[in-house]
Amino acid sequence: MTLEEKLNHFMEISVQDATMEMDASLKEYQAALDAQFEERKAMILSQEEKDLAVEVEAVKRQGNQKLAHEHLVNKRALSQKETEFKDKLFQEVAALVEAYKKTPEYVQVIKKQIIDAKSFAKNDDIIIYLDPADASKKHDLEEETKCTLTMSEYSFGGGMGAVIPARSILIDNSMDSRIAEVRNEFQFDGGEYDGR
Repeated sequence: MTLEEKLNHFMEISVQDATMEMDASLKEYQAALDAQFEERKAMILSQEEKDLAVEVEAVKRQGNQKLAHEHLVNKRALSQKETEFKDKLFQEVAALVEAYKKTPEYVQVIKKQIIDAKSFAKNDDIIIYLDPADASKKHDLEEETKCTLTMSEYSFGGGMGAVIPARSILIDNSMDSRIAEVRNEFQFDGGEYDGR
């Protein structure tokens, strides 16, 4: 083999070895890049999932806050309507009580209350009060119950009140107290609305 052939052969082998080494290096580099790419892709996907979860949670929180606010607004509106209806209802009740106080049944109720209060007091002194609006009924009630009645300085809406000083007992059968008691206990039960 001539020197030139030997040089060509050496060059071919050298180029071939260099090409194989370069191919191996390129494959190794490509594998490293692919591994880095997959790692980076997994990291980005993981971060995106976390970001998405945070966003979903934020949207849920916002939705819950909005829902809670709407619930509160609706509850206030309902409470205001209930108060309006309750006021209207008890205005009607007050008018009915005023009409009832003009009936003979009302006088009979006061008479029974006086008799019951006297019976409860037994032999203790009792002061029985009538509402100033019932002054016209005082004489008849005193005759029927055989009891001295005292006119109250303050109006209590009708009915009667009594005090048994020896036992520090107050008997309150006033219409105002009864109506206030019913009003405090009154609640709407969600019945149907008839449009009035």
